[in-house]
Amino acid sequence: AISPDGKFLVSVHHDAGEESLWLRNIPTRADTKIVSARGDVYASLRFSPDGNYIYVRKAVRGNPNAVDTYRISVLGGQPELVMKDVDSNLAFAPDGSRFAFARFNEPEPGKWSLIQTSSSGSDTKTLYTFEIPDSPIGLSWSRDGKLIAIVSFKFDQPTIGRVDFFDTISGRM
Repeated sequence: AISPDGKFLVSVHHDAGEESLWLRNIPTRADTKIVSARGDVYASLRFSPDGNYIYVRKAVRGNPNAVDTYRISVLGGQPELVMKDVDSNLAFAPDGSRFAFARFNEPEPGKWSLIQTSSSGSDTKTLYTFEIPDSPIGLSWSRDGKLIAIVSFKFDQPTIGRVDFFDTISGRM
């Protein structure tokens, strides 16, 4: 992921089966390890809109199908749990105060929900519930805050995808 100001790049490094998180200052090409290898598996790295935090999805140990979201200061330190059971990337609202994500089998098996929460993981609410066979793989919030784009594919035809738009004002697709 690239920081909002374009000066930093955060990435996952693989070494001897272990993953760690590294921050690169792009202009100077200096690298800093911000999270040491601990046997964790990371995905969906994303800077907060203000550039102060890095959000990352991390598989739950012993259950690689369960993925939680953490945030880490760009200076490193202990990852802070923000939200459990996050099944897509995060899409931040333009003001950075909240983000949206997808959760599978929510509120019941065979459905998934588009969920919104504050950037700290509090004040969570379900925006919309869908039937599965479409699986959301990517979300993006429009700059004006009115739409959330949802890129999905069909489970039985993973090469066939589509883009839908959720209207945050009306609450409809």
